Amino acid sequence: MSTPPAEAPLAHAVVEATLEAWAQAGRRSRVAVQGSSMGPLLQPGDGVVIAHGCRDLRLGDVLACRCGEQVVIHRLLRRPGAGMLLLGGDNRLEADPPVLVGAVIGRVVAVDGPGCHFDLQSPVARAFGWALALCFPLRRRRLLRRAVAWLPALAAWVLRR
Repeated sequence: MSTPPAEAPLAHAVVEATLEAWAQAGRRSRVAVQGSSMGPLLQPGDGVVIAHGCRDLRLGDVLACRCGEQVVIHRLLRRPGAGMLLLGGDNRLEADPPVLVGAVIGRVVAVDGPGCHFDLQSPVARAFGWALALCFPLRRRRLLRRAVAWLPALAAWVLRR
């Protein structure tokens, strides 16, 4: 008995062309959250809606990016240089290594969780995103960590209601 041939991985060029076509068409995709790095706002099992493309990225936006073979969903903290982005998870003390803008798949625009649905493009969600991005560096300072620790929990409480 022979085993069926394994599916060949998609060529990098095919993936890039598909993502670019989706961005041009304004396409949206839904993916499931698997980790806890964006908790408590995004929880494992939540579905997030990604608007493909990387136009008009703003401080505090939640972005989906390619990091090797994985897709990482983290918040835009700042732009350290031309064509570079610094991202970080709401539930992490350290930021991720800088990524190229070209690694961005798209912006997370909505969340579907158990018993909740919320829009990350609403003025309230944008304000929380901006505040979370600005306060992110304070988490590493021992004396200020407690002062800003409540912000992600407050954002989740308000938005997930």
